Amino acid sequence: MRVALISDLHGNQLALKAVQRDIARVGVDRVICLGDVATLGPHPNEVIAMLRDWGSRDRDFIALNARVRARLVALAGGADSHVAVPLQGSGTFVVEAMLGTLVAPDGKLLVLVNGAYGQRMVKMAGYHRRRVAVLETAEDQPNDPEALERALAADPAISHVAAVQCETTSGILNPIAALAAIVARHERRLLIDAMSAFGALPLDAREVRFDALAASANKCLEGVPGVGKTTLARALARSIGGEFSRVQATPDLLPSDLTGISVYDQSQGEFRFVPGPVFANVVLVDEINRTTPRTQSALLEPMEERQVTAEGTTYPLPVPYLVIATENPIEQHGTYPLPEGQLDRFALTVQVGYPTRESATDVVRRQLASHPLHALEQVLSPEDVVACQRAVRDVHVDETVLEYVVALVQATREAPELALGASPRSSVSLTRAAQAKAVAEGRDYVLPDDVKALAPAALGHRLVSRQSRGGAAMARDVVRRLLDEVPVPLRAVGRG
Repeated sequence: MRVALISDLHGNQLALKAVQRDIARVGVDRVICLGDVATLGPHPNEVIAMLRDWGSRDRDFIALNARVRARLVALAGGADSHVAVPLQGSGTFVVEAMLGTLVAPDGKLLVLVNGAYGQRMVKMAGYHRRRVAVLETAEDQPNDPEALERALAADPAISHVAAVQCETTSGILNPIAALAAIVARHERRLLIDAMSAFGALPLDAREVRFDALAASANKCLEGVPGVGKTTLARALARSIGGEFSRVQATPDLLPSDLTGISVYDQSQGEFRFVPGPVFANVVLVDEINRTTPRTQSALLEPMEERQVTAEGTTYPLPVPYLVIATENPIEQHGTYPLPEGQLDRFALTVQVGYPTRESATDVVRRQLASHPLHALEQVLSPEDVVACQRAVRDVHVDETVLEYVVALVQATREAPELALGASPRSSVSLTRAAQAKAVAEGRDYVLPDDVKALAPAALGHRLVSRQSRGGAAMARDVVRRLLDEVPVPLRAVGRG
């Protein structure tokens, strides 16, 4: 089959005649037109119109935009009271636009905080030099309506209240209806960050009074049953006194939603870079295979070089820096498998399965009164962690152990079951992981057993099977087989 791919001719008659002549001469079976099919004139073969090149002044585009805005307002129950204002940019940009526009320079904003997204609004208000008050509750507790009542009664200067409908760092659903009633009774204005809940949970302007709502598309509150991945990442960040951020990967997530975006600061008369969620010590990207390769690639520079380059400027990331990504092992429809180059940047893969009956009972028992995270105390500073990382690199690795690591990696490239073996980067990662294991066990030297224990987790995700089925599980089985085949060094490996 011969296919002709034609861009929009925009009424160019000379080009149109040339295209029609070439189609007739070559004998095309199918015509794919990136524009108005009518410009081609009659054609006996199949003509397919692909996406139209819309212009902002196009009459049809204006009508489409109006329909979308009307549907969004109707979804929020605000057809008689609100309007929809489409904005192009990240969710962070949209929330900041709401705060910076609607809170007047002489106003005062009260932010209800019980997680990272409430804290984000506090920072945004500070960027715009707005007076800010904070009413904070624990991360495992919803916003407190009674505390809000007291705060508004005590401070008449508060003009606006900002709340997060669903605080996705913890999954807490805040009592927006009760909060809205209190704000209305005190004749203040309510601004809602509904980024993670709009369209999934009801929020009707006819029943809940609010002045503005910031939302984006394709967010979902439900996923596979929780096995503690987010809690683990948050606990790790809190234990080192670091900053934690969580990103829910979705198909509409943009690279700038991760790295950040430049916004115009009218008070300064210049553009200001607003860092994205990758600017944290511990970054959790939940269900990373739900977002597009374009957005996945935005993590390559942060993970490898510990920096972000945006609009020609390079910004260093916090230290220490750790990216934790999760993948959903089920419901693979509509996912985007990570390319090999990205998988290679993850040092380890860890299977987090369901707990035993005894462990599950203990999890429930420990959360009866409060969430254990609330009582978790910092045990190290970020500087201590960096010092520990340096100490790990000083752990002795005997030449025979290095040769064992290289031989093991080389064996993956020669395994008949694999289309792609492990990279040189994997040799470094496996060695570093073995050094860390040695420190954890109180040794200042690496044993071959350290390498063997970590090889499936360090190498399995980097391998590509020749079979369409099996995937990572089959790759880990290959690594285990190679561990039985590659000779292990037997002579002493300690210092000296």
